[in-house]
Amino acid sequence: MNDKIKRILKVIIPIIVLEVIVYFLFKLLFNYLGLNTNTERGLIIELLYFALSGYIIYSFLPEGTLKKHIEKIGIFILLLLGMASFPSIPIALFNINTDTWSTTFKIIYEFIFDLLFMLIVYLSYRKKINKEFKDYFSNFIDNIELTLKYYIAGLIIMIVSNLIINLFFTGGIAGNEEKVRSLLTNYPLYMIFSISIYAPFIEEMIFRRSIKDTFIKETKYTKIIFPLVSGLIFGGMHLLEANKAIEILYIIPYGALGIAFAANYYKTNNIFSTITIHCIHNTVTVILFFLTGGI
Repeated sequence: MNDKIKRILKVIIPIIVLEVIVYFLFKLLFNYLGLNTNTERGLIIELLYFALSGYIIYSFLPEGTLKKHIEKIGIFILLLLGMASFPSIPIALFNINTDTWSTTFKIIYEFIFDLLFMLIVYLSYRKKINKEFKDYFSNFIDNIELTLKYYIAGLIIMIVSNLIINLFFTGGIAGNEEKVRSLLTNYPLYMIFSISIYAPFIEEMIFRRSIKDTFIKETKYTKIIFPLVSGLIFGGMHLLEANKAIEILYIIPYGALGIAFAANYYKTNNIFSTITIHCIHNTVTVILFFLTGGI
């Protein structure tokens, strides 16, 4: 074992031990207060105090590359959890019974919390976002030409792999696609916002920007590793609604587009190169859905 690995282990092992100790101290406290962590509410609370215990340990770390790595990975995890469960947090914390809510009220609630989450993400990165928005759209034609090259490559792989999977393996569409189509039919206004505005902004900020930020020191392999990691995580998130094990194959079409977006972002270092094309792609998909009668 070389000296570099030994130095890393000397820092990592105490962090893990302290994290476990602090986490279980919080767990004992919440159990003492009578908060059951075996429910959905308890799961949200458990995630929150796991994050809090992690932050306490992080604050005591010495400044350096390792601390920056942990910080960026922590931000990515928090954003990912926020995207997945942000509207559920107040429901879980205050033990709200949503069974009494009307469908309209649930949609309004989701819409408000989507906007709040977008605002939080924007404010967290506002200086970079504002600068990159101005840079990208001040020379839009040249920038979109480069973006389209990556997009078309990813789109071709996505379409071809989708056709092969649908025809020879699953005989249908992905569970995620099936759910989106159902929601578009039942809640068109909210889903148009969610698909064409919310998803492109939030997904690009999480799966492109925050993942790339974890690469503190770039190497000659970063331009390969980053798109692959970004694309595979992006593709994997779209499989959460999978109904059958065979649907794991859909990571190829979803991942292909994710890899293309990530490669484009790596090349331009401007998040609007991917937000823009993601927005266009999703909006065209929605328009085609309605034009074809939801087929």
